Amino acid sequence: TRVQFNFYQDDKNRENHHEYWYDLGFDASEDFHEYGFRWTEDYIVWFVDNEPVYKVENKSDDPIPSTPGRILMNHWVGTEQAEGWMGEYHGSDQAAEYKWVRTSAQAEWGEIPEEVEVEEFEGDWTATEALPIELVASANDTQTDYTIAAGSDGKSASVTWTKAGAYNNVNYAIGAEDAADKNWLHMTLKNNSDTQTTNARINVRSVSGDLTTTTNSYGFGNGELLRTNVGEGTFIDLAPGEEVEIEIKYYGVISSVEIMLDSLQSGAVEKSGNITISDVKLAKQGEVIIPDAPESNNQGININGTNHEIEGDLGGTFYIINTSEDGNSIDVTYSAIPGATYKNVNITDIKTVAGDKTTLKFTVKNNGTENVTMRVDVIGEKVVNVTNNHYVCNTSATIDGEAAATDLAWGGSTFTLAAGETYEIEVVYDAKYVPASLQIMLDSSVYNDTATHSGDVTISDITFSGEYVPEDGDEEGGEEQTPVTPPAGDSVNLTFNSTDKYTVDKSGTASSSINVTYTAVVGNSYDNISAADAATLAAGNDTFSVTIKNNGTTSAKVRVDVIGTNKVTTDGTTTTDVCNLSHTVIGGTDAGYTDRTYGGTTLTVAAGEEITLVITYDGDGDWGAVNRVQLYFDSATYGDSETHSGNFTVSNFKFTSSVSE
Repeated sequence: TRVQFNFYQDDKNRENHHEYWYDLGFDASEDFHEYGFRWTEDYIVWFVDNEPVYKVENKSDDPIPSTPGRILMNHWVGTEQAEGWMGEYHGSDQAAEYKWVRTSAQAEWGEIPEEVEVEEFEGDWTATEALPIELVASANDTQTDYTIAAGSDGKSASVTWTKAGAYNNVNYAIGAEDAADKNWLHMTLKNNSDTQTTNARINVRSVSGDLTTTTNSYGFGNGELLRTNVGEGTFIDLAPGEEVEIEIKYYGVISSVEIMLDSLQSGAVEKSGNITISDVKLAKQGEVIIPDAPESNNQGININGTNHEIEGDLGGTFYIINTSEDGNSIDVTYSAIPGATYKNVNITDIKTVAGDKTTLKFTVKNNGTENVTMRVDVIGEKVVNVTNNHYVCNTSATIDGEAAATDLAWGGSTFTLAAGETYEIEVVYDAKYVPASLQIMLDSSVYNDTATHSGDVTISDITFSGEYVPEDGDEEGGEEQTPVTPPAGDSVNLTFNSTDKYTVDKSGTASSSINVTYTAVVGNSYDNISAADAATLAAGNDTFSVTIKNNGTTSAKVRVDVIGTNKVTTDGTTTTDVCNLSHTVIGGTDAGYTDRTYGGTTLTVAAGEEITLVITYDGDGDWGAVNRVQLYFDSATYGDSETHSGNFTVSNFKFTSSVSE
């Protein structure tokens, strides 16, 4: 998860300490990445994945190399004498694989952007009163063990850990009154360890549109310019015993500060540390820059004479919707959609206009300057492919009359839209699966695509046509559906825990039924209750079922995870220990979905509704044995910063096998 950059001049590296450790933010063993450097007579710049990440200047008292060199690629381990700095080797006979290597005197790759003009803070921080500090650790306690101890003055806090999880953090919320009309952040970080270096990333989180984003412009540590990555944060390594005064210039209205401690990697690492955070102050210098919120006019779209709401991944850095005055078209713009995240524009409640039809038609224009990959899913209420657990009922598609790709195994029709071009799209679907919504993904559905994309697409004249004729013997058409029934067998007792966000009426007691209440759960906090004693009951089985009743007055999103003992890489970069494979919902109005990339089965349970959720899981494969079961109530929706309340009865827990004896 780290790479060392280094240079030698007259073999004096050991004296001048030119080595520099850079935190990659990913596990370098999981995939190919590009590494390189540019060496000129004035400077050396190192690159990771085409981005400049570290630079040294040629100095008279500490020059960089000036004589010709060689390119070497080594794969090696050290002797016992080297274990003090590189650790003990526990591997086997392995090889390093290089995809390519190249050199250039006039490189077009790894271009260095123009240096950002920076200004130092000229005010007197000692004249500014420090803010009270109340830190909250990341909720994912399976990844990290941050422990927070507040200082006696209320304006400092120490954080201790022995394991750091992937991108976990301690969070410090900033009140609106303190944040108003400010653009500089000050804090002091003290590494209390005598032996361990701590790497930290500081993210200034500001409100932008409907989401919060990282808005660091640049930062200083004891007056020295620190590495700051756009959209990520400011990075610093704290040597044992080191105390650093941090100053960060930011834009927008600060809402919180995230501090990642030894957590800049894709998995958990066993590393201990202790750090004190103090002297958090805010000030203004120069103009406070407030980014313009993206314009949005989401009034729904007219389909077959009726207006339909547009939902999905909207606002902030995702899709921005603007509808036409007549309601027959929508313009979708986006500037930073990550590939392979399956973000979508969701047109809801199409059952009345699509249920007795067979064909979806619309016009789409790519207004941007780059090609756009568009995926279109007609989503049914019934499972179309049980093996892969998808509800997409597309059967074929065309673009300007030419056949387009439709994936019958995983679902969806995919089209490539050339820049500036207009197309007529047609999707044929099977109405026996009861079409309920229409999802359109723009540049977000290419498997293993780690790039981000921008675009501008207009979708207009959406219509459903064709006559759907049910076949004999099927009251809803198509093949006769076999009624779904809950797994047979007796229910078992599970022991769930209360948390500071959820109250469980039988907390810590093995029971076949619990009641869960909550009043202030944040939608993207991923707070949950868990049952560790599920591990024994799950062994030898592959199906978990549970009955969930919403006793509240509003609908709520519920997520259920069966957790394994191992983490599995699902799409080349994402790892998860959630071993859910597929699911079935009995009763209720939402068919839900199982996420095979990030993990978990999620569905919306309406007020007063009772459903039975049946999940198939991998209990003895790559995920290892089952470790526990986790339940999330209104807390696992990415980008949802609202607070929620609710009351649920959860009962009838069963672990069964889908294979008969």
